[in-house]
Formats: sequence, C-alpha cells, structure tokens
Amino acid sequence: MKPKEELGKEIRNYYSSIALSENRKSCCTPLSQTGTCFTNLDMSDDYSEKPGYEELADLGLGCGTPVDFAGIKPGNMVLDIGSGAGNDCFIAARESGANGKVIGLDMTPEMISLSKRNAGKLNIDNVEFLFGEAESIPLTNNSIDVVISNCVLNLVIDKAKAYSEIYRVLKPGGRISISDTVSVKTLPDEIKRIAAYHSACISGAAEEQEYLEIILNAGFENLEIRKRKVFEIPNEYLGQYLPENEISKDVTFKMYSLTITAEKPAIKD
Repeated sequence: MKPKEELGKEIRNYYSSIALSENRKSCCTPLSQTGTCFTNLDMSDDYSEKPGYEELADLGLGCGTPVDFAGIKPGNMVLDIGSGAGNDCFIAARESGANGKVIGLDMTPEMISLSKRNAGKLNIDNVEFLFGEAESIPLTNNSIDVVISNCVLNLVIDKAKAYSEIYRVLKPGGRISISDTVSVKTLPDEIKRIAAYHSACISGAAEEQEYLEIILNAGFENLEIRKRKVFEIPNEYLGQYLPENEISKDVTFKMYSLTITAEKPAIKD
C-alpha cells in the first residue's frame, strides 16, 4: 500500500482528469480506455428517469442510487460526500426543496468547479459545494439530517475516521444512505498496490463484514443492506496492469456494490 499522501494525490489526479475531460462520461473502473464502460464491469445505475436528474452532471461514477433509500424530506439538510459533478446533489435538492439545502463535499478542486458551473447552468440554488475530505468534514456537529455518498468511501484510507466524522455531523436521529464497493474476500496484494484500481473503486474496497462493522463501531444503529449488485473482474482485464506471471489462470475477482442505510440514535426523552 502506498503512503496516504501519495495515494491521495493519485486519486485526485484521476478524478481531476475526468472533470477536465471533454468526454466526461466515464465509469467507476479503470477498465475504460475511451470514456465508455465495458458492459460487464459497469457499476453505475441508471438515473435518467429520476426527478431532478441532469445529464450534464452524470459522469457515470457511481455504483448505486443512494438517494432512493435516503428518506430525504422537504426542509432537510443533506450532505453528499464525494459529490463529483453534482449528480446525486441535484436529485437530493429536488427532494429537500426550497426550504432545504444540499451540501456537496469533494476532495478535487476541479470537480468542485465543475459542480458549481453545473448548478449555475441549471439555476439550482439550494445546493452548495465545499472542498474537503471525508476524514475531516468542514461542518459543525449535529448539523445534517441526511448523509449520502455514491462509490466514494472505498477511496478513503481511514474508513473508520470517515464514518466517525459522518456520525459527528449528523443530527441525532439523522440517517445515512451509502452506496459503495466491498470485496467478497481480502484482495490480493498485487491488486491492492495498483493505484489505478484504487482510484477506480476496486482495490480500496474493504471486505463486506469489515465494512459493516466499521459503520456499527462508529455508533450507527438499524443498519440495513438495501441493495446488492455483484460484478466481476476477470483476468483479461487484470492483464492491463499486471504481468502475465502474476495472474492466476482463470481467476475472477468478485466484488459487490452495496447500498446501506443506518441511523444515528435519537436523543431519548
């Protein structure tokens, strides 16, 4: 595993290049050579029929539809961690309404600039985009009703710290709806050391049980898996990054995208 600072820089560079690209439609895997996804490796879900969907903000970088399970109500304060070009934010903004607000947090300045431009083009005024990281959220305690995130927290090195921060900023009784990648079993070291696979939501994925325990250990309750989708990375694609002698014959690495919900305990009378 590379040092956190070096890995963070590589992740920022990867997503900066997507934000700056003229052909921004991408996918949350590195197995895309021309800005399109191989069908059997595309993790993203279709948003196009959802109220508030805006095609210019959909970069195809997600692995679920967390807004579907978030229970956002009019007037809610919503935080989207890893907001990218604003796709989930704009859908959430439609649900939170004029009296609510959605805050998009992203670690990539180029994505922040892109999402702000998109909000301006679309005249969406109940959204705000902030630069920052999941491990150090620049918001006050107990200030958010709902936290959403779409295929981002797997990129975070210290996931326990990230979920602790999410817990901190949520109001008592607040909710999370997170779509993220998890592995069926511990990934081989040769996969973990490939920076391209980390940036692409693969090698940073924790084992499923470990991931769920991180959430519970942060203090959340009523944890539920709301959706599960399997995807596989066959060795023909691993060959793009690994020499042939490091790839086992007929190996397929299986992973899931999960959408989970959980709650911060409410204050009891």
